[in-house]
Amino acid sequence: MYEIGEAWMGYFEEIDPAKRLEILDGMEEQSGAMMRLCRGFYRERYTDPKKPAHKVDNWLYKFVYFPGMYKRSGRRFGRSALEKEMARSLKELHLEDPEGLEELERTVLYHEFRNTARRYLDTCRDPSYGSKLLKMKSSTEAERKALAGEEMWQIASGLPAMLGVAEKMELWKEAIRAELLVFDPEAGPAFDAREGKAGN
Repeated sequence: MYEIGEAWMGYFEEIDPAKRLEILDGMEEQSGAMMRLCRGFYRERYTDPKKPAHKVDNWLYKFVYFPGMYKRSGRRFGRSALEKEMARSLKELHLEDPEGLEELERTVLYHEFRNTARRYLDTCRDPSYGSKLLKMKSSTEAERKALAGEEMWQIASGLPAMLGVAEKMELWKEAIRAELLVFDPEAGPAFDAREGKAGN
């Protein structure tokens, strides 16, 4: 499942947007639906329509603000705003109707979601990651892994379940969990144990 040709592995493993574009530009012989999808998702991820010259990663931003949305999702007030924000995110991530995705589109999305998760998790290796939440100047590797595992669950499963869109975001969860296990091979049991928290 989600198999891609060896020629594409380098593109999906690279997390730097500029280097990813170089890889795409060097693969012009790879024409067809795969190239169209990859270029389309690239534009969507890294382009700010209002400021084309502005460097962004629109999908990465979700890893930044989804944990905050999760923390607010249990409150009675403000739920409508969270649901509207999630509806926008579903549209941006092509998950409004996941059952309608063609097999190739589903495969490319899976790898693009993993790439986004990999880019975020790369920042979690820095000793300063989580220092504000942990209330210390730096964190240990074990503390960073534990915090990253908690955040990845909130992003991948906790928030979608709280807002009633877990089924639509199953592909999102599957990709993020897979990438988390690359970051921390021992994170699986803790991730799965959290599944009962939000009614999964």
